[in-house]
Amino acid sequence: MKTGFGVHVEQSLTDDVGAWVSWSQNNGSDEEYAYAEIDRQLQAGLSIKGARWHRPDDTVGIAYINNGLSGAHAAYLAAGGLGGFLGDGALTYHTEDIYEIYYSASIVKGVFGSVDYQHIANPGYNYDRGPVDFFGARLHITF
Repeated sequence: MKTGFGVHVEQSLTDDVGAWVSWSQNNGSDEEYAYAEIDRQLQAGLSIKGARWHRPDDTVGIAYINNGLSGAHAAYLAAGGLGGFLGDGALTYHTEDIYEIYYSASIVKGVFGSVDYQHIANPGYNYDRGPVDFFGARLHITF
């Protein structure tokens, strides 16, 4: 049985600035089929509303995410084990570090567009891979 826990805290620092931090961990000893193979995670970030630049419905955000595997999970992958998304027999384990920045803009009432940039060091927990950079765009429509 996979067991774990998580803690998430959000705090408004001012009327237009907020901060958050999350930490989660699981036992890391059970095979999993999930969206991502993560046994422990630490996240922290800030979001700033656009009132300072006369765009009160816009938001800019920055975040840092650190993902890790349990010792047993990393050893299994280093020995050639395969997970649902990881494993090629050549794992030089290191935590996966993600740095992200995004901007969400109100286009018209109920329509938001955003752009996003992520820099990932040690993708797939492998020191010998990466880093990689991702750019994204989203459109959110509320009816």
